[in-house]
Amino acid sequence: MLSPTQATFIGAVFPSANATIEVTNTVAVAMKVMILFGIVLCFVWFAERWEQ
Repeated sequence: MLSPTQATFIGAVFPSANATIEVTNTVAVAMKVMILFGIVLCFVWFAERWEQ
């Protein structure tokens, strides 16, 4: 999440602050999904190795 200071700074730099913040939030969510997906893949990989 953006701090109020960062949001104000973005608002000063970009006129479309809301769009910028939405993109930032979308990227943050995508990163979390990718990290969770990576963790799941690691678990699957370990499980397959464990079976052998």
